[in-house]
Amino acid sequence: GGDPAGAHRRDAEFVEAAPREMDAGGRAPAGQGARHRLDEVVAEVRSAQRWAAEHDPPLASRICGWLHLPSYGRFWGEPQTWSASLLTASDGDERRLLGATVIMAGAAANRGALDEARRRASVVLDLSDDHRLLGAALEILSDVAMYSGDFAACEALARRLAEVGDAVADSHMRAIATVNAALGCTFGGDPVRA
Repeated sequence: GGDPAGAHRRDAEFVEAAPREMDAGGRAPAGQGARHRLDEVVAEVRSAQRWAAEHDPPLASRICGWLHLPSYGRFWGEPQTWSASLLTASDGDERRLLGATVIMAGAAANRGALDEARRRASVVLDLSDDHRLLGAALEILSDVAMYSGDFAACEALARRLAEVGDAVADSHMRAIATVNAALGCTFGGDPVRA
């Protein structure tokens, strides 16, 4: 129809649905199929991400945010690279690109940069009203507290994660909250409560 930019935008918005569906499926009890779906659509996601990064950074950030579970859980680095580029291009304005910010928080936690992970996840926790991003931030913060030996904070953050998971019936958040709370109790010297 003579509107190539519009076609690219519609394509990127359409492709955004695939990571969103994978995120939802990955949070369900039978989430393995959603994780396999990523392999089927990764080329399209890459293409949409490239276009959105140049033309619509908030859309690119949302795509990154939907990829939190597969990137954090599988140590898949591409969303981190995309997120770093988005944040660099926006002069580091994490507040405007919360999906990219949560990816960078998870990547920092995975490489042991706990202060960076805590700072970035706290930005998301303070500013987001998206339960999925809130849950990701709380999971990362709970992990960081555990890695830092602050087991009381780990448990408190896990309780908050469970509350978010309960509010939106998210089995992934509930499971992670239960595991992290039990680990916090165990490492904190209270195996009976764990």
